[in-house]
Order: sequence, then structure tokens, then C-alpha cells
Amino acid sequence: MKSILKIILAAVALICLLISIFGKAFEDTFASLFAFPFEQLGMGLRFLSTSSYTGNIIAVILYSVICLLPAVYFVFRAYRKRIQKEDWLLILLSILLFPIIYLMINPAYIGRHFGAFELIEASKSLLGVTLYSVIIGYLVLRGLRIFKNSKTKSILKYLKVLLFIICIVLIYGIFGSGFSVLLSSMKQLIADNTGLNQSLFLSKLFLVLQYLVDILPFALELIIIFSGIKLINALEKDPYGEDVIISAGKTGNTCRNAVAAIMLSQITINILQFALGSQVRSSHFTLFVPLLSVVFILAVMLFVGYFEQAKRLKEDNELFI
Repeated sequence: MKSILKIILAAVALICLLISIFGKAFEDTFASLFAFPFEQLGMGLRFLSTSSYTGNIIAVILYSVICLLPAVYFVFRAYRKRIQKEDWLLILLSILLFPIIYLMINPAYIGRHFGAFELIEASKSLLGVTLYSVIIGYLVLRGLRIFKNSKTKSILKYLKVLLFIICIVLIYGIFGSGFSVLLSSMKQLIADNTGLNQSLFLSKLFLVLQYLVDILPFALELIIIFSGIKLINALEKDPYGEDVIISAGKTGNTCRNAVAAIMLSQITINILQFALGSQVRSSHFTLFVPLLSVVFILAVMLFVGYFEQAKRLKEDNELFI
């Protein structure tokens, strides 16, 4: 499982790097990423509608079915008497699908609605974001209810899935958005200093160092997550075992070292930029306090104490029996 996770994360990192380096080639595709697949559905329904009279009837039927699918699922859950408060978001999703898919079928109306015909592509992304906000909101609320009603082992499995998703987001932060910012900063530095008889090596070096400082929290959080997964595996195996205490202690130490590394890296890069002054043509001073990591450390320390106490009670009960 761990090796598969690493392979997937390596593939995501490679894809992010390629997109960052060859961004222009993917610009048109990823500019409307949030509009997928709603934009494609609209294009397909429009093509079907204009093909013939029969095609138009089929397009109307498909349009209605697609928009009503969330409401049909709501009715199905109501029939099974499983309706919860968050399920009403399914009705809201169906209501939103009707106008948004219609606008995707007729893009000219998007420009008229938002008052900017030249920003139709960007507006499609806004429509997609609107739908995705409802979909993700529903999934999150459903997930919370599932966690609440699940047993400990099931919650641990869901937690590993959540940690995997967080890993993908962190990988994107390192090799996607972070690396893109580095490349953009390099280009901007060269453009702003064209014609000057001064070496930009030091400035470029500091841009790279700043990039490393910026992504360091993401990289360390990945290490913490892998340590946390080991702890979860130990909990699944034996909640009262010695491995749980050892894994929890290692996770706590990893968090402490991560916080120290983040703070020291910021101090170092800020002092170096201050000392070199104008020799660095592109300075960027950083102040980031990893409060979440500090909270996580405290939580892990509490868990270690809890696990140790629970283990002692279990051993005492076994001796008593």
C-alpha cells in the first residue's frame, strides 16, 4: 500500500512538473478545468440539438435526465428512509444544473448574464466552481456523518484516504504551483534587469533558496503524514500494542523537528537577504508560523499519554484476571 502511494505521488509530481514547464501548451485546457465535464456536456447536447428534429428531442430528454439525477437520488434515499439534512443539497444541485447546463449549451447567454462576452471561458469556470462547491460540500458533510456512525477501524481507513488526498494537494503545492511561481519569478527577474551589466547569479540562487524555504512546510508535512500512516497501521493492528506508543512518539518527534526546520530556514534566508542587501535583485522576506504543526504536536503528545495509560490499564486488568 505504501509503495503504491509513493508511485502515485511520484506520477502526480511528474505531471505537475510537466505542466509547470510546458504550461503554455496546456493553458487552454486547464483554463477551463473547473468547467469539466459540464462544458463538454453542453457542447454535446448543443451538437445533438442542432443535428435534427429527432436529435433536438433526444437532447431535451438527456438534458432533463442529467439535471434531475441528483433529485432522483434524493427521492431514492427518501424511499429508503435514509434522508439526512445534507441530502437537501441534492435538490439544490438539481436546481442549479438546469440553468448552468443550459448556459453551457448556449455560451452566448453566459456573456449576456455576466455582462462580459470577452470572458466567456472564464465565466464557464465560475459556473463549474458553483456546481463543484455544492458537490464537494455534500460529499464532505456525508463523510462527516459516515465518520460519526462508523467504528474505529473504519474511521482509520477513511483517515488514510483523507491523508492520501492531502498528500496529492501537497505534491501540487511543491511541484505545481510552487515550481510555476519559481519559473515566473526567474522570467520576471531577467525581464526587469535586461541590459544591466550585473550578474544575476546570486539573485537567481536566492530565488531557488526562497522556493525551497516556501515548499519546506509542504515537504515536511508529507513526512509527517507518512509517519501518521505508520501510526494508523499500528492502531489497526493492536490499539494497545507497544508499536502504537513507539509510532506516536516518532510522529511527535517528526513534528517537533519539522517546526524547528521551518523556523530556522526562514531565519536563515531572511538574515542572508538582509546581509547582502542590494546584491540580491529580488528579495522576498518570509514569516510563517506553523501553528497547525504545533497543534498537531500537542495532540500527538496527548495521544501518547492516553495510549500509555490505556496500555497500563489493559496490562493491569490482564494481571487481575
